[in-house]
Amino acid sequence: MQTVLFVACLVAVAAAGTIPKPEFEAKTVDNEFIAKQRKVLSLLQHITQVNVDAEYYKIGKEYDIEHNFEHYTNKKAVEEFLTYYRHGMLPHDAIFSVYNEECRDEAIALYHLFYYAKDFETFYKTAAWARVYLNEGLFVYSFSIAVQHRDDTTGIVLPAPYEVYPYYFVNSDVIAKVQGIKMQRFFIPKWVGPLLQHC
Repeated sequence: MQTVLFVACLVAVAAAGTIPKPEFEAKTVDNEFIAKQRKVLSLLQHITQVNVDAEYYKIGKEYDIEHNFEHYTNKKAVEEFLTYYRHGMLPHDAIFSVYNEECRDEAIALYHLFYYAKDFETFYKTAAWARVYLNEGLFVYSFSIAVQHRDDTTGIVLPAPYEVYPYYFVNSDVIAKVQGIKMQRFFIPKWVGPLLQHC
């Protein structure tokens, strides 16, 4: 009886036209914005692997933070980060957690390095360097926050966590089945494709 009453109320409201229609504001973007979006997404692809053929790898290997002090608005933040880096930061194979005080301090220092880059080009080069040399969890956390807070990255969409870390959202049975399918080279369903990249 309650279900019927609820449905009747919904029909009455719909007939009255009082259900608000969602309003979407379409914005056109220029080529510069598209290039920024692509660069950000490229840094977050296959986060546990470093692609030596990617653009970010070449830029990251050549970039030197110490010789580019003038490209940051806060020199103290750069010095603080370099102190952490010289002392030794979280290794690549370690698990990053914001609940660990050392990890959190390193993440804040890295975020400041990203945030105080004078322009997007410096920001991208710094991020490419960090993507190559630093722990992937530390990088993703600080980079994501910096993208959300910088003025020159306003509107850039970050991938969902399950796209960055798909293996966190799939159990071992599914991974074993995917690996079996991949090894036997049978027909591979579309939903399995993204999982194969991480096996």
